[in-house]
Amino acid sequence: MTTLAAYAATGLSVLSMLLCLLTFPALWSKYTAITDQLRMDMDEFRVTESEVWSHFKALRTSVPKVRKERQAGYCQCDTTNQCPDGPAGPPGFQGLDGEAGRDGKRGENGR
Repeated sequence: MTTLAAYAATGLSVLSMLLCLLTFPALWSKYTAITDQLRMDMDEFRVTESEVWSHFKALRTSVPKVRKERQAGYCQCDTTNQCPDGPAGPPGFQGLDGEAGRDGKRGENGR
């Protein structure tokens, strides 16, 4: 009985090893296919990203700037740093009413 168990264990071990050896190339092939597909997708992404970036840079240079340049580039500041005031901005929105104040002091009687 023990020899039968030993032969059965040995046979199952050999069968398991053969299955592993036969399965490994299929797994390696699948791994290689996935890696190649990923590499191609990354190359395609890099090309697309480069095109989008160049279009973005071209668009950015063709659109005029809405924001005015700061005065600091044109001011010749000295050591006391007294640059002239810039132009006044547009008036702001009307603010909210404040809280009611305290009542005033009571006046003198009869006057």
